[in-house]
Amino acid sequence: MANTSKGIHGMIRIYDESYWVVPVVKQEKNFFNWYAESNRYKNKFKALESAGNDINSVGFYYANPTFDDLDWTTEPSQSWDSMLIQRAHQVRESFDYIRLWYSAGSDSQTMLNVFLNEGIHIDEICCHLVSPIDDFSATNNIEQNEVALPFLDSIKSSIPKTKITINYLGREHYNKRLTDNWLYESFDMSMIKDQPDALYETGTVTEVDGNFCDLQGGDKPVLVLENGDYYCLMVDETFASRINSEHLEEFFITPNFPEMQVKQCYIALKYLKETYPNQESGVIKGVLRMEIEQKTGMRHPLYKDVDLGKETSTVVGNKSNSLFEQANRDNPEVYKKHTALLEYEAGRYTDRFNNGDLYQGFRGILSGRYKLS
Repeated sequence: MANTSKGIHGMIRIYDESYWVVPVVKQEKNFFNWYAESNRYKNKFKALESAGNDINSVGFYYANPTFDDLDWTTEPSQSWDSMLIQRAHQVRESFDYIRLWYSAGSDSQTMLNVFLNEGIHIDEICCHLVSPIDDFSATNNIEQNEVALPFLDSIKSSIPKTKITINYLGREHYNKRLTDNWLYESFDMSMIKDQPDALYETGTVTEVDGNFCDLQGGDKPVLVLENGDYYCLMVDETFASRINSEHLEEFFITPNFPEMQVKQCYIALKYLKETYPNQESGVIKGVLRMEIEQKTGMRHPLYKDVDLGKETSTVVGNKSNSLFEQANRDNPEVYKKHTALLEYEAGRYTDRFNNGDLYQGFRGILSGRYKLS
């Protein structure tokens, strides 16, 4: 029997065994950005500067009308697995060329698995290793060396028409990317420097003729418990590092299939209520978020159980720390350029940062806060 739900712009979507596909509605380039008064920005520092560095005067926009119009009080009846399949078909039918960015983390692994399991063609799978000193065996690349590359090697014979690209982002890449003004030219405060806009800027990858996308997994939903009620937070720090990627198409949290975000929230909500009925108030973080994705099937198991985890903030984490150490040891110019601007901003208007510390990341700015039933 078919299920129905209200989709984008009020249209009625019908879900059945054929996975009826809604073509991707091409969003304006500024469908996510920061804003101060009537001006839009792709850099949080610039938005704050225009607002007198008052973080309470800066807003964040992430396709707000689309997510605001959803019914957040009811779990979508469609199964999560069928949503994943439908989303993969949706992307395939909407783009002439799909460049899928694969890191071997749970988000990109799940996304890639869906395409492979359903036999849906991917034009290119792009994976990269990073090191400012060309040390591609360093700790920050352990997921790529021990998981991503072996997995891609294991599947390449079964997808002969898919181009597999391995990029080595080394000293030359960092020397190009780390300009004297890098922090205000993009908004990627981490040392990893592996987002699509960075690779296009340095010429590591090039745009494809026609209608194409850089398909990334993205992230899991952010939930908070307040006064006994759970809310989904659409917070800028979830999307910040990818905000300058012009051809970005996120797989999981997208205005082109927004019901997926609602479904993810209810999967997490059900697990939390059943497993942790006395959960303390506050944002659901870190280890518990990973437990939810693993125990509920929200994300597929890793090819191999090697995972450095998400970075602890937009500035530091296991991967970034390894890269900092490498640059400090053998690429002092890059280290100096990277740290100089961070240290400069760290000492200014500290109320912009969590606990007044830039290295703990920016205070988040919400585009939406949605109460779950």
